[in-house]
Amino acid sequence: MDCVLLGLGELTLKSWKVRKRYFQILVNNIKLGLKDAGIKKFAIEDVYGRVVVRGKSIPKIVSVLSHVFGISYVRPAKQVSLERLE
Repeated sequence: MDCVLLGLGELTLKSWKVRKRYFQILVNNIKLGLKDAGIKKFAIEDVYGRVVVRGKSIPKIVSVLSHVFGISYVRPAKQVSLERLE
C-alpha cells in the first residue's frame, strides 16, 4: 500500500504535554490542507513518532503536505509485509 511519511523535526524534542498539543494542531492543518486540495479519502496515523498519511493520490498528497508548516520532510513510501523481507 502506498503512503507518505512525514518528519516532524524538532517537535519530537518538546515535552509530552506540548508535543501532544502541537501534534493535534499539525494533524488539523494536514486535514485542512488535504481537504482544500480536494483529497477526500485519506488516513493519518502516528507510528513511532512519525506521521503516516495513506491515500490514493500520493503525488498530490506529497505536493500539498510539502507546504504545511511544522513538517520537516515529506517522503513517499510503500508499505511491505514482513514476509517480503526474508
